[in-house]
Amino acid sequence: MLYHIIYQGQQYGPMEKSALRRYGLNANSQVWHEGLPSWVFASQVPDLAGMFPPPLPGEEPSAVDYTANRHTPSTPEVPAGYRHVNWLAVSIIVTAVGFITTCVVGGIVGIIAIVNANKANSMHEMGQYVEAQKASATAKSCVIIGFVIAALAFMAIGCTQVIDELYHMDYVYGI
Repeated sequence: MLYHIIYQGQQYGPMEKSALRRYGLNANSQVWHEGLPSWVFASQVPDLAGMFPPPLPGEEPSAVDYTANRHTPSTPEVPAGYRHVNWLAVSIIVTAVGFITTCVVGGIVGIIAIVNANKANSMHEMGQYVEAQKASATAKSCVIIGFVIAALAFMAIGCTQVIDELYHMDYVYGI
């Protein structure tokens, strides 16, 4: 079942119930799912009841004006041509290769890629497609930069070894 939630005065969703925690889900949170006639407190939805502690004795949910929220929540529009790409695994590889080949620079670029890939995945899950697209593009750029840095490092290491071999040949064989 997919849920919608009101968080800081804005409507978010649809999302799985596990994602509701990102929006401060508590017993007094306003939620809606298909089949409900209007917004209700999360404590009134049996499927969500186990996600937060029961109210203390004498506690009542605060009064909420539902008249403004009697419509069915709108689903965010997916931008034309939008396709979510998960850059997280590639970002982790770039980070590892970056730290192995260049110690710091490639690793830092990889970490930036990981952060943005994770952000893109979270934004996509929350239905914030424009922000997900921006974070995904940044992650992609960092992955490309990380691979270029790693390739340059491999070439530098290879050239250094060739020069070292030539130097040793000159020293040993007098060439």
